[in-house]
Amino acid sequence: METPKITEFTPLTYSMLINNIDIAKQKNVKSQYSFLNLEKLVHNFKLDENFISKSYYQSNPEIAYNFPPKGPIEKYFECLYCHHVGPDNHSIECIRPFDSSLYLTREGTSIYTNHEQGTPYSLVVLKRGQKKVISKSMKTDKFNDSVELVYSSNDKNCIIRISKNGTINIISASYDNENLSNTLIKKINETCALITENYNADTFKINQSITYKYLLFAQFNLFPPEMKNDYYINLDQLDILLKTALKTKIDYTISKYEVNLGDKFSKSNKMTNPTIIFNMNKDFYKINVTVYKRGSVQLRLSYIDSKNMDNNKLSFDLLKQGYNLLKKIFNGMAIIDSESPQVKKGILNMVDGKQPKVCADRGGLRPNPYSFYGKCSDTQSYIRPEGKNRGDGTFEPCCYKFKKGGKDSEERYRDILLNGYPDKLAGKYCEDIPIPDKKSAVFIPGTNIIESRRFKGLNDLSKNELLNCIQDSGYIRKKTKFDSYSVFKETVLKSYSKFNNSLKELPNQGATSLTTTSINNLLSQRYIVTPINENTLNVILYFNELGESYFINLNKDVIGSTLPVINKLANTVLEGYLYPYENELVFYPIDILYLSGKNVMNFPFLGKSDSRYNLLMNTVELIDSINHELLQIEINNRFDLDIVNGSKHYLESFGDVSGLLFIPLSKEYTPGIVNKNLLLWNDTRVESNNTVSLNVTINSGNKWNISFNDKKINLITDTIEIPVSLVNKQSIKNGDIVLFEINITTDQTISSRKPLIPISKLDEHINDYTDILNILNSIIHPLSRTVFTNLKKTINGLTGFEINDSIYYLENLNSPLKKMS
Repeated sequence: METPKITEFTPLTYSMLINNIDIAKQKNVKSQYSFLNLEKLVHNFKLDENFISKSYYQSNPEIAYNFPPKGPIEKYFECLYCHHVGPDNHSIECIRPFDSSLYLTREGTSIYTNHEQGTPYSLVVLKRGQKKVISKSMKTDKFNDSVELVYSSNDKNCIIRISKNGTINIISASYDNENLSNTLIKKINETCALITENYNADTFKINQSITYKYLLFAQFNLFPPEMKNDYYINLDQLDILLKTALKTKIDYTISKYEVNLGDKFSKSNKMTNPTIIFNMNKDFYKINVTVYKRGSVQLRLSYIDSKNMDNNKLSFDLLKQGYNLLKKIFNGMAIIDSESPQVKKGILNMVDGKQPKVCADRGGLRPNPYSFYGKCSDTQSYIRPEGKNRGDGTFEPCCYKFKKGGKDSEERYRDILLNGYPDKLAGKYCEDIPIPDKKSAVFIPGTNIIESRRFKGLNDLSKNELLNCIQDSGYIRKKTKFDSYSVFKETVLKSYSKFNNSLKELPNQGATSLTTTSINNLLSQRYIVTPINENTLNVILYFNELGESYFINLNKDVIGSTLPVINKLANTVLEGYLYPYENELVFYPIDILYLSGKNVMNFPFLGKSDSRYNLLMNTVELIDSINHELLQIEINNRFDLDIVNGSKHYLESFGDVSGLLFIPLSKEYTPGIVNKNLLLWNDTRVESNNTVSLNVTINSGNKWNISFNDKKINLITDTIEIPVSLVNKQSIKNGDIVLFEINITTDQTISSRKPLIPISKLDEHINDYTDILNILNSIIHPLSRTVFTNLKKTINGLTGFEINDSIYYLENLNSPLKKMS
């Protein structure tokens, strides 16, 4: 191995938030949100060689402006909204300039169907949903009611978003564009869009005291980039050396250290890039360091806590200091390997249903996936670390039954799990595991890289790695901010109860599980789909009579929202999902229940000016204008996509989606009441969707009855086994709450012999009754993820049509196409 040849520090981009007015300190509430006339701004803003595009979308009433216009439209298609025909562009003011807005013209009908007149099937025209990749700036509707500019410099684009309250967000600007903000302000003033009576000044200015860069990127390489095809970083060796070096006395605190050797799958089931990632924390800032296998090291500078923004500034000098330290650490480390990973051809490892289920020479069963780190279908079997000899000197993964002694003993396997493989007995049993492991007969699933049989044991993993393993397997519940007792809990709940006359309407979607048995409900009415992020909790955001705000979860636990007092939102209630694990809370609102004391749940979700969605967006905009990002709020709804294309978009574009919520557009919504029209799909591949909390009562011996607060769980047997050792160790008694893992077999069904595996005793439930039924239904009657990602489903008896298809038919040659209902 060789030592690094470290390249120079290279600054890349910065993101910047410009606050022209300290809105939180404004006394004139009515005028504090409108300092810029955005419609005037977008029309009068002059484009040039750097500012290359401008767009504006207003939600209520709907107004759109895109220049240059989107397009061109495909030939023989017409836009439903602006009625422009291909190959022209969409209208500048088209409110839906997307492929999903197009339909075939009469001329295109005969060309695309290519059937003789009179054939019944030829009269049906399929118009597919949107297939094109959406640019990052179009991924959500959160940025409605803002002007978006694209600034191009050195062949790199950055996005600029301007809100009517004067806040400007510059995203990923090139580091050498330091004068961009001044240039932008000058061009804004040239548009005459400033509302001077609200702004109390004649020209638009930057308030430097509340303007800051919040994210900076830089990078360097451990060897010159032109060498990356011949060299790579040995991350195993770097991991060992780096952990030792970071334990020495340095000026930074290290956190969130994670190693990925390339054998992990992302949540979208794709192989991840081999990396080592960790944070270097100091004072008010943190540097996120990512070391890639091919030698690149990326540095990302941000604030540890947004409360520190006002008095401290981020700069590339701080990143340079981190670079200098890392350069000293990496220098002298023998971590660069010139031998590329060994690759074999013609070895299949991705099971597609055609491969034999039995190992070579009629051995045991193959694991799934076909990997040394797969899973055996029989819980009494294990994958022998050495593998099974195929007869050609290579070894394949194979499942074996445990034996009382010898090489396949359970005692030896436990020692291997603790201390790694090859173990101290490998030589005794003539198990030769070379470096690199050229005797392995399989690839890492999804790659052409040979999968090594060598692995580290639990004793070699760091504390954080061990905790991540346990948490990822669902065996312990992450501590949330709700776990700490709140001194103002009773006061807040009393205030909420007085305002709402009840504590029963706390967050509970009451949704029906979307499974194979309920899929037809999707066809009964119009829906909007929104993603549910993994590890989020269903909560309400409650503003009391003083405008103070709190999050309340399902168990009636309370935490402060970190928002300032907002008098205008007194007695307002939002519902959504909260990520409550980090210092910076992330809230995903999905609905509004009360606005300034008025019950708005009987309003339609979408379609009218006073719809719940418009009220929700206006409320979120108000919060954002005052928030200063103390609380991160994200809305992910996409209205240009139908429910299946929208679901596909969320599942493929967002890596941390654990479910999908389908909200009917026109139906009223009452929390806490089971609503057959509100549908919830859980991704059973996500571990957090496979654990439930249940009450237990003794039956006989080690058999216990299960229920949820005296309600029976009819979807599975009501009697399960709990080991006596666990009962004694955790003092489990009648009526106690126990966390169970749902025992899912390799064919994704619940084990009939042992449906639930007890994990630990809990102080309180982590699910409610409806959640448990939805989770079990999702596993018993699973609606495959591929229904959304492959877009294949038969509806209305028309084989081959997809849920997102718009269907048109030709009534006669003298009339336009008609849409089939």
